Amino acid sequence: MHRDDRSRRAATALTLFGLGGVVAGVYGLLDGGSAPLLGLPLLLAGSTAAAGSLAIGARRERRSRYRPDPWAAPEWAVMVSGATAGVLVMVAAQRGVPGIILQTSPAVWPTLPLLPALGILVALLPAWLAPLPPMRALERAGRADPANADLSAAQSNAADSPAKSLRSPS
Repeated sequence: MHRDDRSRRAATALTLFGLGGVVAGVYGLLDGGSAPLLGLPLLLAGSTAAAGSLAIGARRERRSRYRPDPWAAPEWAVMVSGATAGVLVMVAAQRGVPGIILQTSPAVWPTLPLLPALGILVALLPAWLAPLPPMRALERAGRADPANADLSAAQSNAADSPAKSLRSPS
């Protein structure tokens, strides 16, 4: 059963109000020059509006059961490499490693900070460690897509016999 127009409009309005409130609230919390009571109330009002839009939007919607894919070694390797890269760059920034902040006045030749560079290299590892998506794995294994099996069979038959493909079906 689908939602009616009124609830859809209300969910959209609450989403927009919530997004605006969250953005303005975070800005108010981070900006030192804004009114002290501006940030937190706007953030709370925006979060409440966003939660309300989720509640309205979720009414009368069909739900499915969440079945997560199991994580194997490649998935964990991708996660660990990303976390390692982030930690190495944050540690370099905290320690004030030379070269992490580009010096522009006076202009000097930039240095390569080793710790963040190592973090970036670790972040590149998922390009080789990540598992292939299911369709790419099937293509690499040489198996055809089951949904397009009839199409590939028809294309291979047409390639074998060009005269056959020109005849009209009888």
